[in-house]
Amino acid sequence: MSTHDLPSTQAPETTLPWYRKRAVSQGLIGFAVLFVAWLLFRSPDIAQAESDAVELKRVLRGRFDVLVRETGELRAVQFTTIRPRIRGSAQIVSIAPEGTFVSENEVLVSLDTTEMEKELNTREIDLQNAEGNLEIARNELRIQELTNDANLKQAELDLRFAKMDLQKYLEGDALLERDQLELAVEKAKVALEKAEDKYRRMPELRDKEFVSAFEVREAEIALKEAQSNLNAAEKELEVWLEYTHPRQQQDFESKVDLADRALERTQKECESLIAGKENEIRARDKNVNTISERVDIIKEELENMNLLAPQPGLVVYGDPNRPWERDRIQVGADTYNGQILITLPDVSRMMMRASVNEVNINKVVENQPVEVIVDAIPDLALKGKVTKVAQLAASQGWRQSEVKEYNVEISIDSHPPDILKPGMSARAEILIDSLPDALYVPIEAIHERGGKHYCYVLERGKPVQRQVQIGVSNDDDVVVIAGLEEGQEVCLFSAGVPNEPASSGPTLPKTNGSAKSS
Repeated sequence: MSTHDLPSTQAPETTLPWYRKRAVSQGLIGFAVLFVAWLLFRSPDIAQAESDAVELKRVLRGRFDVLVRETGELRAVQFTTIRPRIRGSAQIVSIAPEGTFVSENEVLVSLDTTEMEKELNTREIDLQNAEGNLEIARNELRIQELTNDANLKQAELDLRFAKMDLQKYLEGDALLERDQLELAVEKAKVALEKAEDKYRRMPELRDKEFVSAFEVREAEIALKEAQSNLNAAEKELEVWLEYTHPRQQQDFESKVDLADRALERTQKECESLIAGKENEIRARDKNVNTISERVDIIKEELENMNLLAPQPGLVVYGDPNRPWERDRIQVGADTYNGQILITLPDVSRMMMRASVNEVNINKVVENQPVEVIVDAIPDLALKGKVTKVAQLAASQGWRQSEVKEYNVEISIDSHPPDILKPGMSARAEILIDSLPDALYVPIEAIHERGGKHYCYVLERGKPVQRQVQIGVSNDDDVVVIAGLEEGQEVCLFSAGVPNEPASSGPTLPKTNGSAKSS
């Protein structure tokens, strides 16, 4: 349309004649009739195209795994701890860099020897105190003699009590236990005879309609239960005779033997301690030898001020179970006897320690198969199994939380060398259960209404509502117990089915953790 065809904004509004209004109305009515006819008689190809717009998935059948997924970190199965063997404390002069590989006998830590050298000089004048030390040694010999006398009396008393316990068991407790078990067998036999007699009369009573079929069934169950009780009582008596009683008798006899050996060992220890004290007195008499021995000890301690690697390994500072202390291990810091300065893990055999939520811990048991995925190597799937489940919740230190977690140790079957390192973050998929032949569909295909579950099955190009019964689920799929068949096509819940109101999704039953289907 050109600019000349546009109406002027200044022109007065015109009114259509009646005959033109009628023509316009008839035209609109005709268009509406044609549109309705198109909807009613549109081609099947168009309807099929619209059904294709809804995303479809097939009902599949196969293995369905129920998993517990948790995170954790890698650790070495075997490792060696490096601890200083010193008296008191010492300052760290040098330490191998963390993360480096060291060879056997390589110096890991050097400690300051200044104080040790001062002590060596001090011990050279200890000769002046030799006389006082000799008197102390004589007093210690007397104390040891009194201690030995008390230890011997206690050992003799323990042996006597052990023999009394054995006699009490053989002549008292064992006889009572056997009588009780035999009585239980006799009671079970009487109960079985009663049950057999009652069940034997049931057919006749049933024919006369004195009892119901349910009572007959109940009598049959009672008979089986009586037989089972008799078997259990006889088995318990048999187990007691063949295993429990001999084991308990051997246990008491072993205690007697151990007490006898303990008495003999105490006697020898007393003789040895006395001999040691006497040797100490003689040693104190030889002042020169005493000083020489002490000097040798100090020199040995000086050698221990250099901590060597007993084997090749990767240098990791501190105790892996106390990572918050790692920052304290550095040049200039003080260390003490027994402190773990360095851990040398054997990276050829690694494991994972996972933290399992208290909700799932009762589902995890030893020897369950596990798949481990290391965050740094996501393409590498490692196989393993649960080797240890903690009985107590892990300590969270200052990070207190209402949710408790339990440590689970997972062995890794095999892995490429020099790839895994301690402390790497990892994810574990613990196989709790596996359905070998399950029917399942995507979770998006299931929705809930009125406490029941439904899905839409594609039939003749159209989605048809179908009620289903569902089982365990995972992050993607849900097991269908009834209502669907393998190979059927279902509409995804999120795709939007015609005339179906929007919903937040199905309420799925609780599962044994996460799951995956294959």
